[in-house]
Amino acid sequence: MKSMKRGRFFLFIFAVSIFISAEESFANSTANSTATSSSVSCKDGSGKDLDGRIAVISIFADDDKTSWGKDRVNSYATKTIRYMDIATDWILRKVRPYGAEPEFIYNFFKNGGLYYKTKLDCDLTDWKTHDFYVWKYIREKIDLDWIKKTYRTDNFFFMVYVNTPMSNTIAPATRSFYKGMPYPYEIVYINRYRDAKETSPSVYAHEILHIFGARDLYYADSRNGFSKQFVDYCKLMHRNDIMYTISDIIHGGVRMDRITNDFSQLDAYYIGLINYCSEVEKFNLGKSEHLKHLE
Repeated sequence: MKSMKRGRFFLFIFAVSIFISAEESFANSTANSTATSSSVSCKDGSGKDLDGRIAVISIFADDDKTSWGKDRVNSYATKTIRYMDIATDWILRKVRPYGAEPEFIYNFFKNGGLYYKTKLDCDLTDWKTHDFYVWKYIREKIDLDWIKKTYRTDNFFFMVYVNTPMSNTIAPATRSFYKGMPYPYEIVYINRYRDAKETSPSVYAHEILHIFGARDLYYADSRNGFSKQFVDYCKLMHRNDIMYTISDIIHGGVRMDRITNDFSQLDAYYIGLINYCSEVEKFNLGKSEHLKHLE
């Protein structure tokens, strides 16, 4: 469906629609680091550095199993803005000491061209196939040149919201850039519910950090290049890191009103805010994707 690209008209449509619809993983890093983000180059993909203006394009998508209903805007949309407020504010506070000042532009109630609603003929919880349907939709239906010109940035990514039922067991996920990817569009998939719980702002933050290069610290896998030894280390030393857990380890469970997790120097390294981390050298970990551009 076409996006509304005129601010006032877009806001009017939203107001009418809303009226009609009525409405993982565990602390402190011991790593030492040197250098700042100014020495680190941008990465590949649509989401580049975690700094400056970053456009966030929201797609509320129906699929083979789920639907957001007939209303142009559903009641959950207002929640996503609140959760994005919490997530992006937390990210800003954590990266600012490293010299970064990201300005996330995501509030589609205030900014035209950032909201889309569509139906895709796939299962959006199927990680093996859903990217291609979303990429095709982006290529055919979203005027990215207009968005980049309007918001004065070529740094952007997509949030795809799926109205999964409470019985859903599939976790939210991120499609970050990989070599050979047919399109550079990077995507965060937010499944509304998982295991009878609504997705928390800490999950939003965790997945957004993946866009910019952060790696999961809770499992050993060839894709992230982490050994079981290193993951066991993270369980002790990074037990409250946002990339290890999305839970509130002090009070238990997850918080819907705030994020209580840590942001480590290891995260800062993989996001490109620093170009050295002692843990990377100690455990012979893979290099940050940002630093590969300097080779």
